[in-house]
This record gives sequence, C-alpha cells and structure tokens, in this order.
Amino acid sequence: LTLDLADNDSILDLAGAPLGGPGAGNGDVAGPAYFVDHSAPTVAMEVVSPTVRRSPVTQLRLTFSETVIGLNAADVALTKDGAAVAGVSVVAVYATEYALTLPDAGDGAYEVSLVAVGSGIADAVGNALANDVRASWTLDETAPTATLAAVTPALRNTAVPEVKLTFSEAVAGLDGADVVLTKNGAAVAGMTVAAASATDYTVTLPDAGEGAYELSVVAAGSGIADAAGNVLATDAKV
Repeated sequence: LTLDLADNDSILDLAGAPLGGPGAGNGDVAGPAYFVDHSAPTVAMEVVSPTVRRSPVTQLRLTFSETVIGLNAADVALTKDGAAVAGVSVVAVYATEYALTLPDAGDGAYEVSLVAVGSGIADAVGNALANDVRASWTLDETAPTATLAAVTPALRNTAVPEVKLTFSEAVAGLDGADVVLTKNGAAVAGMTVAAASATDYTVTLPDAGEGAYELSVVAAGSGIADAAGNVLATDAKV
C-alpha cells in the first residue's frame, strides 16, 4: 500500500497560494509504501508412498506457503513404534522448501511430524505457522520365513492326513502349486492348502500308499511375499 498526496490546487497556504504553485500536479507528494500481511504461513509435507515398504524413507520435503524463519531440526519429531528417534536434519533447498534427512532405525512403524505451536516458525512480519503436518509409514526389511510342522513319528504305519504350515508374518501369493509332495522322489497330486489364520495354513495330504514322503515349500519362483514385498527367504521341508 502507498499513501500519496495529489495536488489539485485545493490546498492553500494562509496567503492563498496553492501547494506547489499554480497548476494541478506540481505539488504532488509520493508517500512511503508499506505492506500489510495478516496471512499465517502454512506448510505441507511430501506424501510417503508406499506406506508399507521394504526400503527406508531417508528424505522428505517440507514446502511452506511463503518464506519463514525459525525452522530447525528440533521442530521436527521422528518416532518409531512410539519412541523418539534422533538424527533428523533440516536443510533449506529453496526459500520455501526444506529437505528433511531421516535415519534408518530398522523395522517398525514410523511417524514424522512438525507441530506449529511452540515451534517459533513465522513469516517475515511475525505471523506464526498455522498448521501441523505429519507422515507415517511402516518399514519392513525382513523377509518372511516358513516352517512345516514336524511329522512324528517319522517312521509310521498310518498316513499323514495334514501338516501345519506357519509363516513368520502374514504373506500373499501362496497357492497349492507352491507346496510339493513327493513319494519315493515322484510327485504326488491331490494336496489342498487352506488358510487357518493370517500366518497359519493347513496342508491336507492324500494317502498314496507306502513309501518315503517329502513335503516342501520352495521359495524361489513361488511369488510368496509379505505386505512390503519382501519375498519368502528360504525353503521349508518335512
């Protein structure tokens, strides 16, 4: 905004002389300019995708609606499974953008947040930051494993009707083709696999008569993986 004085010869001194002398405009005065800002700055945080992941989130962007002062690493809180994680750094990229560098603290549920109240973040005229921002994700870098329940006794006079298959965590991609039953080295058909819980499955086996049996889950090429995409790590046999 500016406040200017426009001379139209209506301003006279006590002797009747017009401002600036006779003639409109020759007494104009340009006043000082000033700026009024009542708008509080806002901030947005880069979206984390995917939120269940097998690679750590090492950097996120903060974008402010205008240039701010007062931002430092202490204003940004990182937690894993509810406990504080140290090692966050904040670096200015542009006048309104900052890069958060985050440590990898291993598997767990993470949340990074910037809380406006008490942060001291404000624009050039002192309007305080208006909003909080946060992002959350789950890091899972651990591959699932599978275990087939032991068959006892191993030398027996009755068929094995079923075997329990247990994964270390919930998985997707398991089907009947991933479980192989052999007798004396030859494949035996007729198995079924049914989920008993998120991590437990029941493998129902046919009775193919006397012989040496082996039941296995082969990891390679099975397509079995956890929610983060970690594939099954090892085979399981019984």
